[in-house]
Amino acid sequence: MKTIYKDNIWRQIIHFVKEERWDGEYTRETDLVKDLQLKGDDAYEFICLFSKKFNVDIVDFNFEEYFYRSEERRVGK
Repeated sequence: MKTIYKDNIWRQIIHFVKEERWDGEYTRETDLVKDLQLKGDDAYEFICLFSKKFNVDIVDFNFEEYFYRSEERRVGK
């Protein structure tokens, strides 16, 4: 039963990503920053929409730890 539930959640997440941002192929290892180039205000908006859609509390989520502003570049990453 748990596998069916996880697969259903995965399909819902993929549908959400395609609906909101990108059409493409995804794996569980797809990286929002590296693979989808998500950063800055776009990252903030995407995470906020994701939190509302999937009822995820992001009050303590530190955006700067995972995303950076569109004009910034991380050296060596």
